[in-house]
Amino acid sequence: MAVAFIPGFLASLVLDTVDQTIECESVGLSRAKTVLSKGSMDGTGFMKSIPGPITGTLTAAGHIVTETAFNALEATYLKDVPVAFVLTIVEGKTTDGEYSGLVTLADLAVQTTADGNWSFTLSGETSGIVTYTPAAT
Repeated sequence: MAVAFIPGFLASLVLDTVDQTIECESVGLSRAKTVLSKGSMDGTGFMKSIPGPITGTLTAAGHIVTETAFNALEATYLKDVPVAFVLTIVEGKTTDGEYSGLVTLADLAVQTTADGNWSFTLSGETSGIVTYTPAAT
């Protein structure tokens, strides 16, 4: 019995300047800003908050469509330095821009199922500024 292939939405993920159009089940970019507390010297007794460093995590899960994409993911994962990334949703309900920055891949898992399609999950920590560029209207 053949298992039906259920594609996800189409996203363009460029890692280390290699365009890897991948079919994704999920893509995520989470960012968090550390908030620092500072005592007030104005006599009110209230603390003030100061924005601190921003950290982020890039995650993606989906299907590897070509052998080139598989080889590129492996090569990127093995690098010992952060690599450039550009994440764009190509088709779906959220086609409103792209995110770009640097990421160090921390986890990469690939597996295959009875249908013969390779799937992957990856995650990495961003390094430096992540830029959002709205789509041209």
